[in-house]
Amino acid sequence: MIPDLKSSAADPVGRDAGAPSDRPSWWRGPRTPRAFLIVLALLVAAWVVPVVCLALRIGWILPLLIWIGTASLIRSGRTLLDRLVLALGLLVGVVCTVGLPLSLWSGALEPLQSTGLALTSLVVAGAVAGRRPALPVRELGVPEYGVIAGTLVTAALAVRPFLGRGFGDRLSILAIGGALARHFTIYDTIRTVGGYLFLHRGAPMPNIDAGYDSYPQGVHFIYALLANLMPQGADRANAVASFDLMITFDIGTYVFLCVATLWAMRWVAGPLLRGWVSLPFIGAVSGYLFFGDPITLLTRGFPSEMAGWGLLALLVALVIRPVHRVREQIVLVASLLIGVSFAYFLFLPFAGLAALVWLIRDRRTLLRRPILLGVTAVVCLVGAAVSPVVNTVYSPQGVGERLLLPGGITKVDRAVVVAWLLIALAGPILRFHKRSRIWRTTLVLIVVSTLPAAGLFVDQVLSGHANQTYYLDKLFHEMFVVTVVSSGSVILVLAPMLAAVAQHRIAVLAGATALSGAMFFAVTNLQYDGPVGTGRRHFQQKNAVWGAGQGTTEAIRLFPRPDGRITWVQLNSRADLGGRDASHWATLYTSVLQHNYRASWSVFYWGYPWLSTSEAETAEFLMTSPEPYRVLVNDTVSLEYFSRIKSRYPTLDLQIVDLRGRK
Repeated sequence: MIPDLKSSAADPVGRDAGAPSDRPSWWRGPRTPRAFLIVLALLVAAWVVPVVCLALRIGWILPLLIWIGTASLIRSGRTLLDRLVLALGLLVGVVCTVGLPLSLWSGALEPLQSTGLALTSLVVAGAVAGRRPALPVRELGVPEYGVIAGTLVTAALAVRPFLGRGFGDRLSILAIGGALARHFTIYDTIRTVGGYLFLHRGAPMPNIDAGYDSYPQGVHFIYALLANLMPQGADRANAVASFDLMITFDIGTYVFLCVATLWAMRWVAGPLLRGWVSLPFIGAVSGYLFFGDPITLLTRGFPSEMAGWGLLALLVALVIRPVHRVREQIVLVASLLIGVSFAYFLFLPFAGLAALVWLIRDRRTLLRRPILLGVTAVVCLVGAAVSPVVNTVYSPQGVGERLLLPGGITKVDRAVVVAWLLIALAGPILRFHKRSRIWRTTLVLIVVSTLPAAGLFVDQVLSGHANQTYYLDKLFHEMFVVTVVSSGSVILVLAPMLAAVAQHRIAVLAGATALSGAMFFAVTNLQYDGPVGTGRRHFQQKNAVWGAGQGTTEAIRLFPRPDGRITWVQLNSRADLGGRDASHWATLYTSVLQHNYRASWSVFYWGYPWLSTSEAETAEFLMTSPEPYRVLVNDTVSLEYFSRIKSRYPTLDLQIVDLRGRK
């Protein structure tokens, strides 16, 4: 069994062991002069350390110190891995919440102020709680090493295509879809205005399209904080370096998704996944994370959903199997709810229902902490409401309209939906008659996560919008979070066989391997030429649009700043033919790097880049544009094409840049 997942008989409600009974529950801080001196020294160090690190240009160490410091103050979890994962989930919600008041302070995103405040907060929190920094010394078991190994393997597979490449090639690998460009505009503008965009609506934002200032910005805010700590992020006007950092942060967010999902699956399964039996199942889920749907969130440019997936996985795990300390459980659930809201609030309704299930199930224990529960609930409700309220008020479209919007997404295989559903339901259904709280809660969460996707699917079919699957597939992703985290229960299917051959470890391991192998092949896509964005295509770099990155870097080299003209990048393809995808993406990414997105968005989709366009149509488009254009060409046919248009319409203000023969 996992001992710290249940309250002991001596400590039935999970109180912190060793807390002196003669002190108020809200104060367990230093009571002697020596203790006060130690706290004072730590407060000084909280500012001296950032000064030294930033002076030495090693500011990237500071987020790691804050992360480890947070983990050292948590007392839930048996191992260092547990503490680090829980601390990461806690930090996301806390940073998103604190970002609200800090966004009103002009120095909030400055490296020294942000890290100094964070380290000071850790010292104060430890002093008030009476906790010294401490990390568990218990050795990791086979399942924990399996989670670490699975994360490292999936991370290595995802990172391999980027190694040894410059910005242009890294951009080419993620260019498909264009979503990454729009996320860059939010993150880059947050770095410019110094906080959440919806709190700076009066500031000039030429790189933000209508409605994007109300998009959930938790991930972008954290990216901006991290970018300001990196040496290459010091010059905020260097858009290329800033975008290159965001690509790195995106890869890191995918790694967070992987470790959160694997850890959550292991946590929920508990004693079912112990010893060597755990490795085949951890391997199967690891394989799904790269060869299944999750990798498409990286390749398609969905950083917000990646963070939302990881946070929701942690929340589901803690709802099904809470930590043994009630205070920490309350704070963790609240922080994860806020994090989900700020990262990707499409997942918030389910996350809220999951938390409600936990509140109802454990209400007797929770009501023993009425003050903490009440205060945390108020903070959580206010914090979690910010993103959906702001988006509803300021977005130009209603919620119903947005749910039917199309978009670039790798469509979820409906057979995989059914497979994950059956895998996750198998164990809870087998144990439902045992009246197990864990598996009954699991069954409830699976059903609750499936209903929204099923409802939207039926609505789209009945309304004739069956092909507009963007948000439907997003809801399938939400369902996958729950089913994957719950999938460790599938080992209950092997229970009779395991009982019969329990003394034969090889037979047990063989049965587990066979079941996990079948599970892997049922939920992954290993086609040689599978859908765009999938893991195998990513590893083989078949997703890359090499001309997009090359065209973008060339355009930015020549025209790094906005100068009153819209830059049309027409490189490596003819302007009069279809198949201009590389030029389409290069024009899009050039506009955001020039901080000119709002003025130039129409040219990205001019005539649809996969269709041919006549000279007359192009001329009409250019003549009716409120902004003058420059067009970059490197082929003779396109040069003659635009030259004829310019000579035919002498009043047309068109600059043609001939790149033939240039290096």
